[in-house]
Amino acid sequence: MWPFQSISTRQKLDELSRELYSLKREVLQMQQEWDAVQARVSKTLRRIARAEQAADKEELIEKLDAAPPLPLTNVSASPERMAKIRQQLAEKGRT
Repeated sequence: MWPFQSISTRQKLDELSRELYSLKREVLQMQQEWDAVQARVSKTLRRIARAEQAADKEELIEKLDAAPPLPLTNVSASPERMAKIRQQLAEKGRT
């Protein structure tokens, strides 16, 4: 009986070995597929982010173009100060 049991055990071991090899191969294939999917999704998300940034930039440019130009300052100089500035410009030959 013992030799038959050894053959049966060896067959089971061979079968388990083949099944383990097959499972390892399937897991590796799934990992490769997942990596490919992850790369495609990342690429798509980067494209979407760039498109949103471009749209936001265009929208901001349109808002800035539509806005009236702002003065450099909202505080006017006193009349004495303005007279002094005009005098200094006139002395330098500028008007």
